[in-house]
Amino acid sequence: MFGGTYLNIARLFYHMTMNSSKEFRINEFLSLKLEEGKTNIYVNGNLFRTCVSLILNIPIDEVEYFDETRSIDEAAEKTGWSEDKQFERYNEYGYMLSPEEEFLGHCSNLQVWYEHGYDTRLLHYSLSFSLLSVLSHYDPVAKSVFKEELAKRYESGCKSVVNFLRSEFDISVYLTQEEILHIELVPEEAEILLDVEPLMGIDYPHRFISGPYMDSPRNFIKKNKHVTSLIIGNDSNLDKNPEILEKLSNLKHLEYILVGRNNLSCLPKSMTKLENLIYLDLSGNRFTDIPPVLKTMKSLQFVDLSENKIPYSHDGDYITFKNTFVKISYPNLLSRQPIQDMYRILEGKKSCNLQYLTEFVVNLYRADRTPPKEIFKRLLEYHRKKIEKKGTELVYNNGIVSLK
Repeated sequence: MFGGTYLNIARLFYHMTMNSSKEFRINEFLSLKLEEGKTNIYVNGNLFRTCVSLILNIPIDEVEYFDETRSIDEAAEKTGWSEDKQFERYNEYGYMLSPEEEFLGHCSNLQVWYEHGYDTRLLHYSLSFSLLSVLSHYDPVAKSVFKEELAKRYESGCKSVVNFLRSEFDISVYLTQEEILHIELVPEEAEILLDVEPLMGIDYPHRFISGPYMDSPRNFIKKNKHVTSLIIGNDSNLDKNPEILEKLSNLKHLEYILVGRNNLSCLPKSMTKLENLIYLDLSGNRFTDIPPVLKTMKSLQFVDLSENKIPYSHDGDYITFKNTFVKISYPNLLSRQPIQDMYRILEGKKSCNLQYLTEFVVNLYRADRTPPKEIFKRLLEYHRKKIEKKGTELVYNNGIVSLK
């Protein structure tokens, strides 16, 4: 919390309204009490929280300040504020606020917060949203403001605030799916996901936001309000609704797409618009050949076509992908034959991502159990320059392939 020019007003209210129990009433639902040297906040007569310390002393009447530093949370982050640092500063100057002075400061802050329509930028997010949430059960103004503040602060993008909101509140309870997507993404990409959602039976916003930020199940990953990764779950009606992939092809910032096990047998030509796509998982579908459109997608580095119905192909089919590693499994053949052909295939390529090569060799080893050492040495030789450049080492030891 922070104080400023309103401190004198709070002091005046203190003398005018404080009773013997040292209570400061902000409105009929919110009050503060100084009890045993501590400031306690009460909501509708019930103890809400004990205030620990004032955070900063920033004049809040300077409205222009918030055009650059949009909230007390950003101000605290920019100044590196912490409770410990505040006590260090008090000790440095040899001065500590008395309980009465801190009480006045807290009264001032909450009074200003209330007078400014419960603007959550004026208090630390951990207090403002928690307090506003409880107040919303009693104060009709707080109830209407709470949803507005959630949307506004969520859209602000301040990392600490967004993480807090995701961990403490189920955003989908307060905001519609459309509102959430339009906060998360640029409008045109939000509309694309909203268009395909009913066709696929996927609730994107709920999947993206529910639960703690790092642990929540998500169907997409965004960067700078653009979808960069997209996971389409099993049996999402892609085979019955080809327009789904047509629409998703307009997400031009996509880098990763996982559409495994969706009964796909072909891909639309519109996917050539995905000029940033580097990883495409098509495993477990119904392809009987390598989709022609893939050969024109120059940004692709890895395509997973394993567990499809693609017959064994000759080296030339792979060499067509000059910069792409294509992963294919052959259920009717031993996997030794593909691994013996790998070095010839690689020689026809310009480059191949080392991590994908490692994944391929490991998978083949697990299936065949006996990858010839000489074949592995040829693969290693092919990537020697790339290995040296990255400062890594590809190791084959006792049947185990690993990166060091």
